[in-house]
Amino acid sequence: HLSAYHLTYEPGTDIFQRLQKKDLVKVTEDQSIEQYKKLLDLAELAGYEQYEISNFSKPGYNSQHNSNYWKDKIYIGIGPSAHSYNLRSRQWNISDNIEFISRIKKGKKYFKVERLSKKTRFNEKLMTTLRTKQGVNLREIRIQFGNKYYECLMKNAERFLQNSDLYEENHNIMLTKKGMFIADYIISLLFLD
Repeated sequence: HLSAYHLTYEPGTDIFQRLQKKDLVKVTEDQSIEQYKKLLDLAELAGYEQYEISNFSKPGYNSQHNSNYWKDKIYIGIGPSAHSYNLRSRQWNISDNIEFISRIKKGKKYFKVERLSKKTRFNEKLMTTLRTKQGVNLREIRIQFGNKYYECLMKNAERFLQNSDLYEENHNIMLTKKGMFIADYIISLLFLD
């Protein structure tokens, strides 16, 4: 299994500090794209399948853990800092070990909850499922969110389907190889405001 992400320079990290001191030269977007294209070619030659924008595996070795996020599956997190998701809300436990245990012993609340609106759930489903090889299932969109959301998605996707950034097959909309390079842009324009 192989995971590969474009390099980001996060404040507070060693690489960010080295960049600020001019010990490193920032990789340009064009360089990053060329490196990603090379990765795609090398991974394929080595027998790895790209099953998500940033993840590759030999057949049968997809990450089960991460696949649940991308497939919009329910999951439960146990312990400090753990996250849970039930399709309607997201929950996360406090991170401090001592405080976490103390609250459990006292019967106090040890987590926070974010209730997700229908629009947020729709947008998140697009964001996660479109990153995968299978893409977003249009039948699921219609069943889970109704015709209004389905029609809005199809209207917003039309231009990307026409210029070959997306394609439709077996009731799924998927990113083309060309579309993967601008996936965040495409997905953001498919979102409902």
